[in-house]
This record gives sequence, C-alpha cells and structure tokens, in this order.
Amino acid sequence: MKHDIIKQEENIIQEVKRYSKRFIEKMGGFYPFAIGMNDKNEIFSIGAYEGNEFPKSQDLINLLEKSINTEISNRHIILAAICIDIFLYQTVERVKFKKNAIEIRFMSASGNKIEHLIYEISVNNSVEFIEL
Repeated sequence: MKHDIIKQEENIIQEVKRYSKRFIEKMGGFYPFAIGMNDKNEIFSIGAYEGNEFPKSQDLINLLEKSINTEISNRHIILAAICIDIFLYQTVERVKFKKNAIEIRFMSASGNKIEHLIYEISVNNSVEFIEL
C-alpha cells in the first residue's frame, strides 16, 4: 500500500535502495539495518549493539526501535527508517505468489508508517526494484 511520501522519506528510500541492492547482490540478503536523517536533511546509518555479535533479527529490530525513539525524543533525528528483508505474498486467482520485498518502517515524532519495496533478482544476481 502506497502512502503519501514526503521529500525526506523519498531521500531515505533512495538510500535504502542503494544500501540494500549492494547487500543483496553481494550477500544474498541482509540483517535489518536503519537509516536516519537530522534536521539538516543529512542521511546517515544507525547502528545498535548490545554485546551479541549475531543477534536474532527481531532482537536487533527491537534494539534499533528503542535507540531511534530515544534519538527522536532528544531531537537528534527527525526521521528514521528500519529496513527489513521480507517476503510479501499475493494471491491471484487463488494462486499464491511470493515476492521479495524490503519493509521500510519509518519513524518520526509525528508518527510511524510502513512502506514496501518489491524487488527481483535476475539470473546474473542483479537487483531490480519493481514500481507498484
């Protein structure tokens, strides 16, 4: 489902495409990652570490959410996005199709929302994003 995208979100989406394309093409997927934006519209990666070298994805997501909420409350970040490699399922005429997608969980002081980027991997391992 496509929501109204503001300019800052579109800038982050472009950065998410760049990061995730590289991860998927080189490693076949990725751990959840986060990107933030400050009040000067500068985009940067957001890290989180709690002592575990290889945390479960949900544990990492929870840690990123907690860290981002703190940074938003402290006004160090105006917008952030947690990015997760997922599958979306679509049913057409009772046939279920599985599609590769990136879930982007936008977080800001004004609220949260979710966007999805559908992608395909070609035979030469190149990632192409599909516009809905």
